[in-house]
Amino acid sequence: MTSTEWARRALAHRGDEVTLRLVDGAIAWLEIDDPAHHNALSEGLLLALRSRFAEIVQRPEIKVVVLVGRDDVFLMGGTEAGLSEVADGGTRSSDLSFLCGGLLCCEVPVIAAMQGQAEGAGLCFGLYADVVVLAEEGAYSVSSMDYGLTPGLGATFILREQLGGPLATEMMYLGRSYTGRELRDRGVSLAVRPMAEVRAEALAIARRLAEKPREALIVLKRELAGRKLAALPRVVDAEIEMRRRVLASPEARDQIRSRVEKASLGRGAAAASAGSPPVRGARELISPASTPAAAEVDAPAPIARQPVRLRAKETALQPLSSAPIAPQRVSLSPKHRAAQTASADQGSPAIDVRSRRAVRS
Repeated sequence: MTSTEWARRALAHRGDEVTLRLVDGAIAWLEIDDPAHHNALSEGLLLALRSRFAEIVQRPEIKVVVLVGRDDVFLMGGTEAGLSEVADGGTRSSDLSFLCGGLLCCEVPVIAAMQGQAEGAGLCFGLYADVVVLAEEGAYSVSSMDYGLTPGLGATFILREQLGGPLATEMMYLGRSYTGRELRDRGVSLAVRPMAEVRAEALAIARRLAEKPREALIVLKRELAGRKLAALPRVVDAEIEMRRRVLASPEARDQIRSRVEKASLGRGAAAASAGSPPVRGARELISPASTPAAAEVDAPAPIARQPVRLRAKETALQPLSSAPIAPQRVSLSPKHRAAQTASADQGSPAIDVRSRRAVRS
């Protein structure tokens, strides 16, 4: 499918994988939430992203875009179905022009609040933003080599541009995950904040940018992003050629199938043992007074009460029923009666018959 065909289909797409809200009248708050695919770059999610950015072009009041994901995942790479098709020799293609250049071609600055996990193509897509905020506890990786594939989507360029040459090379070869804290310790100059503060930091940056003239933001964005766009065609062509050569190897295709199968089994086991999903997040950062759309967010569903069966020892430690208790006569020894009478004027402890504990009278 060509870039033009992707654009045409995006205009007709009606999915809700990506939502747009206007904040303070000038900030586009884009939230990626596709739980069915764990925020992987499915066809529907790609179409939704394209559709939302096409809408932003038609909104001259927008000065800056903030791109966020779910609480636990910012954006992942290709879906298992897509990888399996590649291993079987299929010609499945992603929207390369948008994934590599969509954020760079947006005429206003884009801030990526990469709060949760970001992997492979999802990480690269976020790194094309003009400003990136990572989470100390976030997990960031490029695992294509673990699947037997060389990196794509301009990874060999944007990782070096944003993270530095030696670290980018290490990430591509090893395929392991790095926390935001590790990346900061390795010298990455991107903003790194505690996970709970990532969205607030992104919104604070957006509000500072929104104070500036829109035309000044557009002119600066065009110059800075243009330098990266000029370098990308050669990089992408080289990456496509690398993959073509790799996929000619049966060993590489077998490794892709094996990794996809393991990932699928692991995800199924995790889903079976998982508890309740986290509350969808942090929209309280958006002031309802500044944007009516923000007030439309559904409140979290109440947590159902669950009966708890206690062991005999634990039951003895629980408060008894609040129902009235019939008075009981307590016989005290002469020694105890004398001690209680002597200290009556000093607020001495009395005996609580129900709890058998001393309480201050």
